[in-house]
Amino acid sequence: MTIFLSPSSAHSAGALSFSRLITQAVNEDKIYLLETIRQKATINSEKTVIEALLTKDGPKAAELFKKQLTLYPDPAMDAVSKARLTDYKTALAAEPPLPKLSKPLPARTLAPPAHTAQAAGPAVQMTPLQSALESLKKNASSDAGQSRKGFTLQFGSFGSRTNAEALAARIAPYGPAVIVPENQMHKVRLNSSFGSEKEAKQAGKAIPFGSIVLPASR
Repeated sequence: MTIFLSPSSAHSAGALSFSRLITQAVNEDKIYLLETIRQKATINSEKTVIEALLTKDGPKAAELFKKQLTLYPDPAMDAVSKARLTDYKTALAAEPPLPKLSKPLPARTLAPPAHTAQAAGPAVQMTPLQSALESLKKNASSDAGQSRKGFTLQFGSFGSRTNAEALAARIAPYGPAVIVPENQMHKVRLNSSFGSEKEAKQAGKAIPFGSIVLPASR
């Protein structure tokens, strides 16, 4: 692997620069290659950008890019940080805000099966959203180890994987999300399937993000 020395006021004298390798990995969407130089980088601007690119936490990545631009300005890394921050802001602007409830959702009582009614104790109180999410978990478990079938939900399609990861991270608290590469696009889908289109639509209503129903095999 060839190491290039990039001139920058932010670099210490004699410090080895990986700026060209970092930029190449970003341009070719091969961020995983940065793992090999993560421990070798010594320049603060490059170390900060590498950490930002490798983290799966969208808000944390944005903070690291801002930190690099503010504390460790570096012409080679500034371009990467600015581009990623622009992608992140675009993804946030494209997503619907979480709904604000004027009052709590009404609770629904789930009665235990008849043969366990005596031993089950007090009935469990669950909101409609919690009930739907519990159903999503069961569907995800039943899908493990077998071929996917039925229908699933898609929440967005992005040319940038960073944007797709940002949306997937926001959906994760509501259900298992997965990024599916397809036709040079990164599609954010629910990693769970439903037996009917109606069931998929009902689950989509329980998650505060716009979605469309697709055959799970797609």
